[in-house]
Amino acid sequence: SLHGGGEHRVHGRIVAAARKRAHACQKSGMALFYLLPRRNPSPNLPLETDTSTAVALARVRIVLVRTSHPGNIGATARAMFTMGLTRLVLVAPQRFPDAQATALATGATGVLDAALVVSTLAEALAGCTLVVGLSARPREFAGHVLAIRDAARIARESAGEVALVFGTEMS
Repeated sequence: SLHGGGEHRVHGRIVAAARKRAHACQKSGMALFYLLPRRNPSPNLPLETDTSTAVALARVRIVLVRTSHPGNIGATARAMFTMGLTRLVLVAPQRFPDAQATALATGATGVLDAALVVSTLAEALAGCTLVVGLSARPREFAGHVLAIRDAARIARESAGEVALVFGTEMS
């Protein structure tokens, strides 16, 4: 639910724009999901969410594997910040820190500053009870393939640490 009054009109525009983007992604075959936080009390801090959502989001880490374009790291940080996520883990990025990452992280440099850089995927996933690999391409492998909404529900219901893993830009 959204806050009343003027915030409803603002969120209505945000939701409408997000729906257009989601439709475009669906047409291209890309899967996506996101949470729309309620309001931002302070710049460069994650948006405020209700307690249960905040607890669920605190258990989620976004893992980028062997990122070759630093701008993608910055854009990811900005998207995370918008959704209330703060835990970014980078596996062997080609260039980080980098001015291009900072430039694309507009308003979300706190996420970049707190990013953990590790050498291996195993290090990035240490302590996770659920790992979700995301891809815009159909895959054939031994794992369990889920629709994005089902994966989001399972991640939300998971009691432990959750990693959302994005492979290289080429995979």
